[in-house]
Amino acid sequence: IDLRVKDISERGMGLVAAEAVPTAATLAVRVRVPYLGDPVQSFDVTGTVKVAYVAMRGYEFAIGVIWVERDEAGRLQMARWIRRIELDY
Repeated sequence: IDLRVKDISERGMGLVAAEAVPTAATLAVRVRVPYLGDPVQSFDVTGTVKVAYVAMRGYEFAIGVIWVERDEAGRLQMARWIRRIELDY
């Protein structure tokens, strides 16, 4: 399923999709994250998430997920991005 990240935190993500996923499902995911030093380049963070909710919003589905596990290098890089985003606001 093609999902777009709408918001992100250390604990989970808010996603948007054209189709629904089952509530309480555990999904294998791959999230593309830009490098901090060179946002043109990116790397993939892989792991699993548990679906917390699915809601219809207009013509799309809003999906909330909570991280179950992910690779440590990816977790650290995502944490750096999240801290940078929080500082920008």
